[in-house]
Amino acid sequence: MPIITRLESNNPQAGGVVIAWDVAPGSFAMDCTLTSREGAIVKVEPLARRIVEGWIEELRKSNRVDLLDGTNWVSVTACVCRCIRDWDEKRPAAPYVLQ
Repeated sequence: MPIITRLESNNPQAGGVVIAWDVAPGSFAMDCTLTSREGAIVKVEPLARRIVEGWIEELRKSNRVDLLDGTNWVSVTACVCRCIRDWDEKRPAAPYVLQ
């Protein structure tokens, strides 16, 4: 199972999420950054699904079937939702831009 971490910045308008696996022959990680504009993130679940779908596509392109098959993507999506909500609560009210 991967480790999922909320990324923080000195800029409260910027944040993100990183997913990392520590597997042989070495580590593999991907991230997604978020930049806010104005207003709270209302639809967290669709945003989290878009992030996770991007990671899944990157794993397919990288031919990392081992990571695709060995990951509980429902749990990953729930964790990404939590990371986004935590970031959203700590920043000034503003919408996001997915990068």
